Amino acid sequence: MDLVLSQSQKTEECFKSKPMLFNQLAKSALILMMGLAVIAHSLPRDKTERDRFVRSNPCPANGNTKGPCPGYEVDHKKALMNGGKDKPDNMQWRRREEHKEKTKQDFEQCKMKSAMCKHRGLRGTNPSN
Repeated sequence: MDLVLSQSQKTEECFKSKPMLFNQLAKSALILMMGLAVIAHSLPRDKTERDRFVRSNPCPANGNTKGPCPGYEVDHKKALMNGGKDKPDNMQWRRREEHKEKTKQDFEQCKMKSAMCKHRGLRGTNPSN
């Protein structure tokens, strides 16, 4: 009796028989994820616009209109890498963990649109916002 394997079963069998290949793929995936994080923080941001947002939208954690906002980050509703504007009306407060998850989704959306999308506006710096 012939046994027909699904693509996922074939892939699993391949990894079982070639553990070094699996380790190399895992390392490559990790490097890719780290690179995407660098890209996210390399897009140009205007500190003045961010400050305008914070002044008119107090921190949800402590009500401050300047300085740190514990547990929260300023998020772009439409990500810069996806053509969003760096303006207060495109910004919102988001809990740090939720922001990380949204950023992953933004990368997926960017990758689906265009390979060039993630390269738009890179400066090679790591702004602190």
